[in-house]
Amino acid sequence: MSDDDRQIDLEAHPELSQWAQRVLPEEESCAAVARHEQIERIRRGLTWFAAVVLLALMAGFMLGRIVNGPPPPLFAPASPQLLQVLAQQDAQHLQLQLQLDRQITYRRSESSGAVSFFLPDVKLHGPPQQGRLSERSLSWQVLARSDGVQVLLVGLGEPLVVRDQLEPVDEHWTLRLEVPLPASVIGVSRQAD
Repeated sequence: MSDDDRQIDLEAHPELSQWAQRVLPEEESCAAVARHEQIERIRRGLTWFAAVVLLALMAGFMLGRIVNGPPPPLFAPASPQLLQVLAQQDAQHLQLQLQLDRQITYRRSESSGAVSFFLPDVKLHGPPQQGRLSERSLSWQVLARSDGVQVLLVGLGEPLVVRDQLEPVDEHWTLRLEVPLPASVIGVSRQAD
C-alpha cells in the first residue's frame, strides 16, 4: 500500500482521519527514535571495536620492540666516503689530496717525526694506499680502520711540517696535506696494496 492509497482511504473515512492524525506522527517519531538508537548502538560498537584493535596493535608493537630491539632509523645517513687519494710532488712540496664525498671532522696528532690524521666514521673506497720519498726518508700511508681512516706521514731525521686544509671542491670535499720538501728531492714512488 503506497502513501497515495493511504491518503485516499483516510479521506474516504473521516473518523479514521482524526485517529490517523494522532497515531501516524507518533509511529513515525517512534521509528525515527528507533533508527537513531540503532545508529548510536552501531557507532558505540564500532568505537569499542576500534579501541580494542588499537590496543592490540600497540601491545604487539611493544612486544615486538622488546623481542627485536629498537628498529633501525629510517633515514640513517651513510658514512662519509674517502673516494680517492692523489699524491702530487713538485720541487717544493709533497701534496696528498684526499677526496671525500662530504664535509668531515678529523683529528691531527704529532709525535717524534710522525704526523697522523684520523678521520672518524669515514669509509675508505678502495684498497689502502702508501707511498715513499726515498731521498727524504718520508713515507705516507692511508689505512682503513674499523672506526675510520688513518692517514700517517712519517719522516726520518728532521721533524715534519705538515699543513692541512679541508675545502670544498666542486661537489666533493678535499683534505689537502702539504709537506714542504728540500729542493734535492726529485722522485716519488707510489704503491697500492
